[in-house]
Amino acid sequence: MKIILGNRIDNNIRDPLDAVEVQDDDKENGNLNKPSVVPNSAIAQVTPWMYLCGANAVRLQSLNALRVTCIVNATVELPLLPLDGIEVLRVGVVDSPGVDLSAYFDSIADKVEEVREKGGCVLVHCTAGVSRSASLCLAYLMKYQHMPLRKAFAHLRNVRPAVRPNSGFFRQLIDLELRLFGRESVSMVFNEAAGTQIPDVYEVDYQKMVWFQRNYRNVSLARNC
Repeated sequence: MKIILGNRIDNNIRDPLDAVEVQDDDKENGNLNKPSVVPNSAIAQVTPWMYLCGANAVRLQSLNALRVTCIVNATVELPLLPLDGIEVLRVGVVDSPGVDLSAYFDSIADKVEEVREKGGCVLVHCTAGVSRSASLCLAYLMKYQHMPLRKAFAHLRNVRPAVRPNSGFFRQLIDLELRLFGRESVSMVFNEAAGTQIPDVYEVDYQKMVWFQRNYRNVSLARNC
């Protein structure tokens, strides 16, 4: 079964943020078991019933091994796989800060919870498994696992270190957090190195990037002397 949820495209430039180091965080909800990385290390287990990956990791053998019953394809550029017995949904958006991904936060979170209640498993993917699909997973963790956004991000980063929603998606996730909990755990802050506003959870990474650039430049200058 194939369902297309949307096809909204915005031509804004993608926000090239780097990864951020986060601390381990204890689980907040009793229904959420400790996450792990499944045998296919390219697929991260976010919960016992929800997995996250990039498109290259979507293989029939892995889907069967994980007993996946539903796939969320959060791309416009990749085809829907013709898979018997697996429901396939498309969230047709590009990875751009100007895209309204929040229009799908509730419907996809509700779908993941519906699959969980039926004893199934969901695989959420985009092209790289970094921004679009990660944002959808974060929305689910907030809505149904009752995690504040900062805790949900730390949780997701623990199982898939590459996750990095673009700044526009993060703003939308902050809005969702405010709606769900009445408060914000992540703030958008201006970062001089980035030259724009970024989620405060990315600041550590930019600090490391600046440190590396300065030290690399100093080493290069010393070698040329």
